Order: sequence, then structure tokens, then C-alpha cells
Amino acid sequence: MSWVNVMFYDLDPASVGAPDGLTLTTYMTILEFFERYMHKDLIVMGMEPGGQAGGYKWPGMTVSK
Repeated sequence: MSWVNVMFYDLDPASVGAPDGLTLTTYMTILEFFERYMHKDLIVMGMEPGGQAGGYKWPGMTVSK
């Protein structure tokens, strides 16, 4: 395996123990979990910034850029 892509978006934050929203701590916890099974240099995390994370409406390309 050359790397793994963790697709950490479009989910309810409460499903990963973050009912008040995703924080840096939430992302670090998820990465630490994957580091138990593979070297951290092989992990790529996909994420969506801002209010579009967690299944909310995409704000559009201008905001995403």
C-alpha cells in the first residue's frame, strides 16, 4: 500500500463524538486512530472546511477556494 485516503467529510459530527462541530482535536483523534495501523506519512485526510462539512449545503466554488 502506498497511502490511504481518509474521507472525513459529509458526516454528522456527532457520529464521531463532536456534537458541537468538528474541531482540530476531532481531526487529530481520527488521525491518531489511523496511525495505529499505518505510518503517518501514508495517511491523507480529505476534509471540507467551514459550514459545508457534516452534510450542510455547499457554499459554492468562490467560498471553497
